[in-house]
Amino acid sequence: MSDFIIENKILVRYTGKSKEVVVPKVITIIGNKAFAGQDITKVMIPEGVTTIGDRAFYECANLTEVNLPESIKFIERRAFGYCKSLMTISIPKGVLLIDDEAFLGC
Repeated sequence: MSDFIIENKILVRYTGKSKEVVVPKVITIIGNKAFAGQDITKVMIPEGVTTIGDRAFYECANLTEVNLPESIKFIERRAFGYCKSLMTISIPKGVLLIDDEAFLGC
């Protein structure tokens, strides 16, 4: 887990170099700007994560694949904003909020 800054089960920042990322199972929230601007292509988010924060994946221009678990409830403002390579994403049925600008510029 040395590729992640984690505080109280919140993924604060990804500091790794891998283009394919597996979020640790202890995470419940992907924090604001946690992956913003990173050169990643794929993200596996584990069951138990409930929130994808404001601009969490903002401007991840090469991101093509995101696996959202059934536990996701909130996708906040510009969470995937300007992820220009992200063409499709499956939203679980239990999501309570997708901000108007969650996928701005995709």
